[in-house]
Amino acid sequence: MLRELGHTVKLIAPQHVKPYIKRNKNDGRDAEGICEAMSRPTMQFVPVKTEEQQAALMLVGMRERLVARRTQFEQMRSGYAAESA
Repeated sequence: MLRELGHTVKLIAPQHVKPYIKRNKNDGRDAEGICEAMSRPTMQFVPVKTEEQQAALMLVGMRERLVARRTQFEQMRSGYAAESA
């Protein structure tokens, strides 16, 4: 949406901003750290994902969570079966 309004969108990975954020986190200090990181000439930016890429990543994440829940359930069930035997 911002691109449609003529803005240039640049994303910074959180691990690149973290060194510039001071103690006692709040929104103002976070914004200050982001501005400091943005002003660095060697800052690396993250490419903006398309809607299709975001949807695919969402599906992958949902599948991983479902598999983890199924594994957790199966381990719980086998544990209960072992207790009752």
